[in-house]
Amino acid sequence: MVEKGSHIIKIDLNLAYLVQVLRRRCSQQTETLFVKLFKSNTNPLVRREIILAWIAWRHNHSLTDLKKHFKALSKWERRAFIVGSYILTDEGKHWRKHNDDSFDPSEAVVREWYADRSTKNPDAPL
Repeated sequence: MVEKGSHIIKIDLNLAYLVQVLRRRCSQQTETLFVKLFKSNTNPLVRREIILAWIAWRHNHSLTDLKKHFKALSKWERRAFIVGSYILTDEGKHWRKHNDDSFDPSEAVVREWYADRSTKNPDAPL
């Protein structure tokens, strides 16, 4: 549907849902598609869903690349990335410590919530 430019996925909500469905199956083809979509799509909902897919797949390299652009992300993307920073282990811990002052109040709540959740159950799904 994406490669053929289907009119169905030209609606961002439909595309975000498609990303949710496709994230259930990690493959090279899906990974390539998500990288392409992330670079070409500006909708924060779609991009957030892609970030959540990278987190679910434990794709540290995608998240490491994304952390360089954290300040330019939308609020939705930033909150998803904060959750994703926990799979970056020491790198994520250092990043959170360094950027803690730049988190707005809602991002601080997300950080605290996920820190508590990951402490209690590190393998908890998103």
